Amino acid sequence: MSLWKRIRSVIRRETILEEIADEYQFHLEMKNADLARSGLAQKDVGTQASRQFGASLSPREAGFDVRSGGVFDAAWGDLRFAVRILRKTPARTAVLIVTVALGIGVNTAVFSILNSILLRPLPYADSNRLVALHQADHQQSGGVSYPHFLDWRASSHSFEAMAVYLSTTAAVSDGATAVRLAGATVSASLFPLLGVSPLRGRLFRPEEDRLGERTVLIGEHLWRTRFNQRADILDQRLILEGVPFQIVGVIPSKFAFPVQNEAPEFWTTVAVDAEPSVYGGTIPTSRGYPRYDAAIAKLRPGVSMAQAQAEMSLIARTLAGEYPKASSMEEIRLVTAVEDLVGNTRPLILILYCSVFCVFLVACSNVATLLLVSAVARAKEFALRAAIGANSSRLVRQLLLESGMLVFSGGGLGVFAAWLLLKMFIATAPPDTPRLASIHLDGLVLLYAVAISVVSGIVCGLVPAMAAVKIDLLSALKGGNRNLTRSSRLLRPGTLMICGQLAVSMVLTCAATLLGGSFLKILHAPRGFDPHHVLTASLSLPVSTYPQKSDVVRRFYSTLVQNLQRAPGVESASIAQSLPLSGDNNSTTVEVTGAPERVSPSVNLRFVGVDYFQTLQIPVVSGRSFSDRDTSTSPACAIVNQAFVRRFLAGRAPGAALITLGWGGGGPKRIVGVVGDIRHNAADPAVSPEVYVPHAQFPVNDMAVLVRTASDPDLYGDQLRKQVWNLDHSLPVDRIRSLDGHLMVSAAPQKFLMQVLAFFAGSTILLAAIGMYGVLSYSTTCRTHEFGIRMALGSRAAGVLSLVLKQGMTIAFAGVGAGLALAWLGATLLTRWLYDVSPTDPRSLAVAAAALLLASLTACWLPARRATRVDPLIALRTE
Repeated sequence: MSLWKRIRSVIRRETILEEIADEYQFHLEMKNADLARSGLAQKDVGTQASRQFGASLSPREAGFDVRSGGVFDAAWGDLRFAVRILRKTPARTAVLIVTVALGIGVNTAVFSILNSILLRPLPYADSNRLVALHQADHQQSGGVSYPHFLDWRASSHSFEAMAVYLSTTAAVSDGATAVRLAGATVSASLFPLLGVSPLRGRLFRPEEDRLGERTVLIGEHLWRTRFNQRADILDQRLILEGVPFQIVGVIPSKFAFPVQNEAPEFWTTVAVDAEPSVYGGTIPTSRGYPRYDAAIAKLRPGVSMAQAQAEMSLIARTLAGEYPKASSMEEIRLVTAVEDLVGNTRPLILILYCSVFCVFLVACSNVATLLLVSAVARAKEFALRAAIGANSSRLVRQLLLESGMLVFSGGGLGVFAAWLLLKMFIATAPPDTPRLASIHLDGLVLLYAVAISVVSGIVCGLVPAMAAVKIDLLSALKGGNRNLTRSSRLLRPGTLMICGQLAVSMVLTCAATLLGGSFLKILHAPRGFDPHHVLTASLSLPVSTYPQKSDVVRRFYSTLVQNLQRAPGVESASIAQSLPLSGDNNSTTVEVTGAPERVSPSVNLRFVGVDYFQTLQIPVVSGRSFSDRDTSTSPACAIVNQAFVRRFLAGRAPGAALITLGWGGGGPKRIVGVVGDIRHNAADPAVSPEVYVPHAQFPVNDMAVLVRTASDPDLYGDQLRKQVWNLDHSLPVDRIRSLDGHLMVSAAPQKFLMQVLAFFAGSTILLAAIGMYGVLSYSTTCRTHEFGIRMALGSRAAGVLSLVLKQGMTIAFAGVGAGLALAWLGATLLTRWLYDVSPTDPRSLAVAAAALLLASLTACWLPARRATRVDPLIALRTE
């Protein structure tokens, strides 16, 4: 027989089987009245039905498959019947599959993020023993100064090795042009500590940490792109900030440390910080300057974190006694290397996972509810199958097969959705999210997707199965609207699940509205300055041609600002080292003449140019602003903010005070003015003491340019580059962005979390509304006879409408109330992302409740309207 004939034979046979099943179902329905009048006991109904309607159909097949056979044949028949059932209601099947895909897809995607960022070990040897060490005080952790690092390494016995590192950037030049690349300054012990082997050449030697050594390791990517994989790469030099460094090795591309979004392209040793051109070579001896990001160390086998922390705390007390004025951060804080990497991202990811698990629960509950409604509606079918011999386990297996097919179909679609969601996450996540490039679907994530698919398939199938086995056989066979009313009692679990869905939706909606209100507060909060119409850019002058704190640096920035101020469309221009809203910050210790404090407190330090306060429109409260007269030969001066006056100069005249900074110019400085407080960080309502120093008296190389424009600042980017390149065409101009753009970047975590939770909240509201509609629609159908009697006795349509709406909105109010209670209890989890908004803000909670109740009302309205259109004569005649 040809293949085509076989296919036609199979199709014809399947069609005949379906027709026989449909005809058998028709005959059974025609004899319902006779069965009811016969008064047969339930145990005799099956025998009687089988005797009257044909023994050719096997009772084992429950009347829907004419083939007989073993267990495999029975299971195959159930599977075929499940396919037919799902095909008969394509719209409902599509909704269920999409619902499952949504729940499994978002859950798999967020688990992949959690696995990649938090659970996956770092790609280094013995990464579980790696720890990070920071100088710290009782409030925050800072970096580490080089002298402290040397003392830690010499005095501790808990570690096999210890290294220090700093993320940097440098202008890499080929003689004509320069491009700024990410890099790192590290101690020579870092690479052996992490178990790294070079692709070519060698690693750093211990003696290369000392002054006079200019060696560099480059990454494989830089070797391939800039040096075209030259075999003689060890004979080449890399020009960094105009200074030649000898290349001694190539590091494989799989190695990236420090772990950051822009992987380092090169590594230099700490010897670069000992160069006289870099802050006079004072970094290796300055205890008050926590230059490096952190120290990284490997615990000895058998040494716990607690033991190491106890030892380092003892060392910290010893150093604090020996150097009491070295720094306000006298403690030493240890964290695991993974925890140090993920930082504030951990609670963000955990909140996302909890939120997405709520979406998954709502999706499973929704599927179970809709399958429960379908099972109750199929009561007569299950009764007929039981009447001709199908036992309870057979019905349960049938429903589990149907739910399993739905869930695994949705699971396959959900994995594809998870892949798309991961792409969206990588594109929209905050730019400082750690390990962002390593996020992907792997075997563990796929196994997780299969596991939750199996669990959800079983759970979603058991709920309708439990209702199916409780169906009363004789009542179902009799039919009628009164018996439908009895069947509606089986929907009570569905009602409880809808209530639970609404409660979970309420929690997510409250979180989204709180974050939305916080984000709006961040965008429109008063900051003490005007960020609008201000364009910024970052410059870094190479020390080889622009020695630090030299007249060359001073003249370059002074000339650049003057040229920008003369440019058309520019209202004002200035420079600053740490821009507000940019995330950059600088601090130092301060001593106020006559202050009794034993430890020098820390204050924020700002190097700014002339017209800085005018450009940002920061008010001068008293005294004066900086001017062209504040030069390197004039008396040292400073300007402080009002928070500094409140903290250090209470009851004293600011103009009579002298301050000495730990860094930023030796000797005391006279306070010549007081300016208004500004909020330097977008999402931090606190105001810190700040000291402003004129750039002309301490000309640092790395500065930001600020230009206040008359129109859209983004239109002046090319003009700003042109003015810089007119002075030095080899300088790369980085991070050209408006201050409003910096604001959006600073508020990126709040914005991202708000958007994600809003999506999750909207999804759960939609799912809950669909579930409510399904339950209420069937419940309304069950009450058709009741509505017919009411309308026959004179009830108006509005009365019937209110009955249905009351039933649905009672569920809605119960769910919203439970959700408000849960949101109230868990609101403190969002505190760190809220700005000037209480975790229990009544307006935000009211908006969330209104949104959920409106969605519930919409879901109730359609079945309620259908109930008002019941014809009393038709409703009574059906009985």
